[in-house]
Amino acid sequence: MATDSSAGNKDSKKDVFDLPAYQKRRFIPEDVDLADAEAVAGLYQELLGKNISSGEALADFVDHRSELDAVLQQEASVLYIKMTCYTDDTEKADAYTKFISEVIPAIKPLADALDRKYLEAKDRLTIADSDFEVYDRTIRSDVDLFRVENVPLQTEDDLLSQEYQAICGKMTVQIDGEEYTMPQAAKLLEQTDRTLRQKAWLATTERRLADADKFDDVFEKMLAVRTKIAANAGFANFRDYQFKHYHRFDYTPDDCKAFHNTAEEIVVPLLGVINKRRCDKMGLAKVRPWDTVVDPLSREPLKPFEDVSVLIEKTGDIFTQIDGELGEQFAEMARMGLLDLASRKGKAPGGYQTTLTEARKPFIFANAVGVNNNIITLLHEGGHAFHAIASADQRLYPYRHATIEFCEVASMSMELLAMPYLSEFYDEQDAKRARIRQLERSA
Repeated sequence: MATDSSAGNKDSKKDVFDLPAYQKRRFIPEDVDLADAEAVAGLYQELLGKNISSGEALADFVDHRSELDAVLQQEASVLYIKMTCYTDDTEKADAYTKFISEVIPAIKPLADALDRKYLEAKDRLTIADSDFEVYDRTIRSDVDLFRVENVPLQTEDDLLSQEYQAICGKMTVQIDGEEYTMPQAAKLLEQTDRTLRQKAWLATTERRLADADKFDDVFEKMLAVRTKIAANAGFANFRDYQFKHYHRFDYTPDDCKAFHNTAEEIVVPLLGVINKRRCDKMGLAKVRPWDTVVDPLSREPLKPFEDVSVLIEKTGDIFTQIDGELGEQFAEMARMGLLDLASRKGKAPGGYQTTLTEARKPFIFANAVGVNNNIITLLHEGGHAFHAIASADQRLYPYRHATIEFCEVASMSMELLAMPYLSEFYDEQDAKRARIRQLERSA
């Protein structure tokens, strides 16, 4: 099982988020307690009291608002990172809970008031600036969507998401007398021993089923809350509400259905061909769930690294070969401790990239256990990270993050751009295996 000697250890991360701001604060005091809802609300109220009588005053208002949003979002990101890295740490969980249940609800109505103040001033001063076109469209959409009665419901939704993370973070399984986290157990699905693969798949499935009632409870509560949020805002369902919340101005749910139908028509038959070829190679009448990731020719699993430090080093070499500047940016992230990559007990599942928005630095979270997919995950999240770095000098805070439907362009592209350089981890034969796997996975 993989260990992490260079990132993700509790002691080494105690000061990792004490990063300098990208630029000196102009509006927010350095000593403000961001965990104090009253103090944070006071900053919003101060900004609401600003007189906007000119284009210059409006520009200052926007800059101060961007600073305020960035500082608050960084606080939220840091608390979320700490909570997901250590879901079994009650102090970290309580700090995150306090922030989303006290600070966020206190500022949401004030943020809406700031949105309305901006739009009123922009319209009154008749300032035409193409740089603000997308910003204005987004603000108007948010004003249309805001309902004060949804604030406590959105808090409840966030707390349910945290509950889900905590349930998942506690999961481990016993296989042949050894304890595994869920990502570590999934690694066994690549073993050539079919009996072991089946045992691992059944163990993880049974462990998830053991918490089925808890998951169902979270889901049903979340469904009820989200349905009510949508209804309060005048929507027939949460999907339509969320489209507007995600600022999806350029396509509709019907466009998504058309895409899904195209995938059903073209991609699903291709997956059938891939699975049939796997059956033939493995001499099976039917592929079972524990047969989907093992090498179909019974070759030993790809073993790209044992220690996460090797994953960091060699992925950094790949980024350097793609572009030297990307390599330097990734190396800086590693030096600054902005990577928590190893799987461990108590850690939330999955992987993500988030941005420390005042420092304008990315952070990557993953659950590496020494398999090929860990490389793909780090390449993927690295793509997000480079996107965040590339947009760091944008003046407007919302412009430092792509709209949600575009985010995956940078990350999925990075997976494919890296394919020629997998020899950093493998000999040519294994690199070819990894490329084939990636192409099949992308289908």
